[in-house]
Amino acid sequence: LEETWRISQSYDHIYISSTVTLIGFCLLSLSVVVDKNFTIIDACFIFSSVLIIALGAECILYLRYLPVNLHFQEIQNAGGPFPPYINSFDNLESFLFVFFVVLGASLNDCFAFLVGIFFGKHKMNERISPKKTWEGFFGGIVISSILCAAFAFIMASINGGQHALVKGFLDLDHWYHIVILSTIIPLVSTLGDLFFSSIKRHFAIKDFGNLIPHHGGILDRLDSILFAMIFATIYTSIFVGGHFLP
Repeated sequence: LEETWRISQSYDHIYISSTVTLIGFCLLSLSVVVDKNFTIIDACFIFSSVLIIALGAECILYLRYLPVNLHFQEIQNAGGPFPPYINSFDNLESFLFVFFVVLGASLNDCFAFLVGIFFGKHKMNERISPKKTWEGFFGGIVISSILCAAFAFIMASINGGQHALVKGFLDLDHWYHIVILSTIIPLVSTLGDLFFSSIKRHFAIKDFGNLIPHHGGILDRLDSILFAMIFATIYTSIFVGGHFLP
């Protein structure tokens, strides 16, 4: 287990990721030269979307294993022996941070839709997303921020803080981090929704797939969540440390 920890802290994966990204960019650039119908704008849209998807997936792993990594860091700092085995799925806290981010993005989508239906009068950008309104935008952010913060504070209050989202970071002693993340996650998730909507409008498609009836494909459901995960990871790495980044 100690060897696994040391490997996870190495930076070899950064060079691998950078190489793969560079190769992908070169292939897309070559496609622009070879195919006259494939423009540089098409290449930029595809490269950006794939990059966001990849980063979002990596960020999910970062947030998912953050509590375990922090625990290992405490052991290393204290000079204690590593446990021979640890099951990161055997406690509630192992997935609370990821659930918190998903909750913020999902609640924002739901309440922005509901507020927009009943009170929406001013369109945000009809070219990118014809149904989105400013009333729904602000309503979704306010309601989802309050509910997200309430969830985080409730979890941090249970059993003397033992079920805080991330002990030492998203707990009652660091309440301001909870407030900031609860407020900005819905905002960033909306930007993610608009970003992928602009890609769909550019390629003149309604959805990214038809796997989910009346809801499109998986990416149509995860677009806002991916952006929220990336922001939450950046924010967390600033205050907790970026050496756990996958």
